[in-house]
Amino acid sequence: MSALGAHRTARRTARLLDRHVPGYEKRKARRRRRRRRILKVVVVIAVLSTIVLAPALLGAESEDDAAAQQQLALASSVSVSDLPYEDAFNQTLIIGVDPRLVAAVAAVVSDFDPALGCATSAARRGIMQLTPDLAASYGVDPCSPEVAIVTGAAHLVTLYREHGDWAAALEAYGGREVPIVPVGGSGQTFAAAVQAQWETYKAQFGGAGPGVPVGSGPVAPKGDTSPFTEEPGLPPVTQRMLAEIIPMFGRGYDTFCFGQRDGPSDHPSGHACDFVMSSPLGTMPTPEYLAHGWALCNYLIDNADRLRVKYVIWQKRIWELGEWDDYRRYSNGNLTEDHYDHVHLSLYRS
Repeated sequence: MSALGAHRTARRTARLLDRHVPGYEKRKARRRRRRRRILKVVVVIAVLSTIVLAPALLGAESEDDAAAQQQLALASSVSVSDLPYEDAFNQTLIIGVDPRLVAAVAAVVSDFDPALGCATSAARRGIMQLTPDLAASYGVDPCSPEVAIVTGAAHLVTLYREHGDWAAALEAYGGREVPIVPVGGSGQTFAAAVQAQWETYKAQFGGAGPGVPVGSGPVAPKGDTSPFTEEPGLPPVTQRMLAEIIPMFGRGYDTFCFGQRDGPSDHPSGHACDFVMSSPLGTMPTPEYLAHGWALCNYLIDNADRLRVKYVIWQKRIWELGEWDDYRRYSNGNLTEDHYDHVHLSLYRS
């Protein structure tokens, strides 16, 4: 018997024994009156809170909606054209980074050459000049341009979250152990060269102002968007999350919530869901689904408090307590166990 089962059995036994002690009915009546008084106080507090706070909450919600719509309008106007791999660069918008910035990085680090450093054991490789260790941590080939562009953008967003602005994120992307030297030898530092090229692309392609806020990119849902009703026993916190996420992002190739898992897991209680981003399972996502998975993660992180997000696992990385870290639970190369093919979301139990 589990500890919880033993605890419940002990409580039932105590209640049965209590009934044979003199004065049981009087104690029972007192407990009922006390519960009724507490319930009345709770109801009064709830009503007063609603009356006092409702106008402010409604105003805040409408302001948030207006800000979100403004962000989407700004973000949707940002794109590049007549550049190599322009579709891949424009796809990075849904991750929450300005495609003009990602293209500026590629222009400075490789002049859009997807094979740069790939024929040798260079310390950085491909169109985004990813280090082998970084590419391996994301499970990608740095010499595959479409995948490398998405990965470079995702890494930029991670650095932006860590450092707080794009200038600092670019400094970190340039690296200290393996510093990036701008192609063409402009005499500028990597970060300065990228920012100058970014300004050039802003003037050339127009669109939104200085950048795109993280997580603000418009997202087209992928897969089924019908209400998630096949598991009616899910906890309310999970049902609320699905009611918001499914219409926006879709179910991907499939979405699972309830289910047994080896080891500690939030799935058996219904406080976790998996959003599948590749088909079949056990394969790497396409660049399009890779970007979609990062967009979903960014949205969950941006709304973590409201959605009650406990942690997110994706591409062998885990986000919890406000930051990303390597996911070290598995190291056997299984793409599913390392979460390369699905986004795992765990929620708090409230």
